[in-house]
Amino acid sequence: MVTKGTVLHICSGYANQRLYPHLFASLHDIGVSQTVYVPMRSAAELEVPGPPRAQITYHARHVLRRCHRVLFREKVRTVTADVCGVAEPRETSLVHAHFLYSDGAVAQRLHERFGMPYIAAVRNTDLNVFMKLRPDLRRRMHTIVNQAQALVFLSPVYREQFLGRIPQNLAQSIVGRCHVIPNGIEPLWHEVRQPKTVLPSTPLRILYVGDFSTNKNVPRLLKAAARLQALCPVILTLVGEGGNGEKAVHKLLSSKNFSFVRAVGRVNDRRRLRDIFSENDVFAMPSLQETFGLVYIEALSQGLPILLSRGQGVDGYFASGTISEVVNPYSVTSIELGLANLAARASTQREACIDAAKAFAWPAIAATYRALYAEVAPAVTAI
Repeated sequence: MVTKGTVLHICSGYANQRLYPHLFASLHDIGVSQTVYVPMRSAAELEVPGPPRAQITYHARHVLRRCHRVLFREKVRTVTADVCGVAEPRETSLVHAHFLYSDGAVAQRLHERFGMPYIAAVRNTDLNVFMKLRPDLRRRMHTIVNQAQALVFLSPVYREQFLGRIPQNLAQSIVGRCHVIPNGIEPLWHEVRQPKTVLPSTPLRILYVGDFSTNKNVPRLLKAAARLQALCPVILTLVGEGGNGEKAVHKLLSSKNFSFVRAVGRVNDRRRLRDIFSENDVFAMPSLQETFGLVYIEALSQGLPILLSRGQGVDGYFASGTISEVVNPYSVTSIELGLANLAARASTQREACIDAAKAFAWPAIAATYRALYAEVAPAVTAI
């Protein structure tokens, strides 16, 4: 039974993102009662719901069909009807939509029917898929944005990109409702460990962790590292596999120009992965598009300064030239220069990296959300 004071999460990405259980558990630990509604595309995803908590109710529902990928309005009608059947929206104080379009459209429907306030997150799929490929939904999106009590962005760059793509009058009317709240990393990354002595490394040890999709831009990273290798000793470790660019990556690796690269495959053990981070000097992932990129923060937590793409991921959180280098992902020269700059100061940045990562602990992020919930719907924190 859902009671007043409950936050209803509409979370269509739950099955594909390991961050949500940590967020919901951290909110629970500071007294936020929650109902998590997850519309699923397959029965296999129904096993997803997280560990039981006294004040968290999960509803994983196999209601999405193949046709809903195209028939957006029908999807929204289907999900809204199902939410009303299982989550008792009349007894909910606030809806948190975790994607602007898919989840936000449901939240906006619930707002129209029951008058409940809602907040909506704007993510990579919203900016780079829906906004670009579904102009037919533009007016609907403007309504969702206009009626939301708050909009949440994962980075300052994403906020500015979004405000720059909508009508100026709408942007001006909502700018005061825009909040930047990052994702967090798992607690094990923040565990206190025996400090290591950091000396200028020869060779420079560069780490990449991710898949080999074309979006991750690994071939340009390889070419940039090869140029740097001609000037100073380099070891580049690639952790990961799969993706639509995997063949291109392995083709490059098979040539004699990349003998300095170690490809170790996918590492599922999080503690082993943490050890691999700590064995390297800098982290580089010049993705073409990146919603946030928890892996950047994981790297910082282990003392590695990071290379990332301009306008993507965590760009805007850290000044370039300190613990990060922001590069043009389409330019091998820019990536090479960024690696060289990181190499020049990596040995002096370890503690600054670790300190910066502390802001991305889930308890701190949950407290920020709780404060936002209280501002939008005071009943959420009056339980």
